[in-house]
Amino acid sequence: GRIRINAAVEAANLLLAPVMPAIMDRYPDIEIDIVASNRMVDVTDAGFDAGIRYGGTVPEDMVARRLSADIRWVIAASPDYLERYGTPEH
Repeated sequence: GRIRINAAVEAANLLLAPVMPAIMDRYPDIEIDIVASNRMVDVTDAGFDAGIRYGGTVPEDMVARRLSADIRWVIAASPDYLERYGTPEH
């Protein structure tokens, strides 16, 4: 059969891409459609079987399971940029 997944772009790259070859080898009869988008959609209304989102963006009426450890995001800037524009405070 076919499985339709809607995932945030980062989730598609960081979580799905590394495991897709093994999944396709193990389940060759399954078609997987992945739509990578950072636009929030109602997964069920849009006809998806599953969605991958950041933890704080999952609607309360959905069943959610953790797929990864916490991801730490950082902001980096060159010394020239900081000298020109200042150091961000938030």
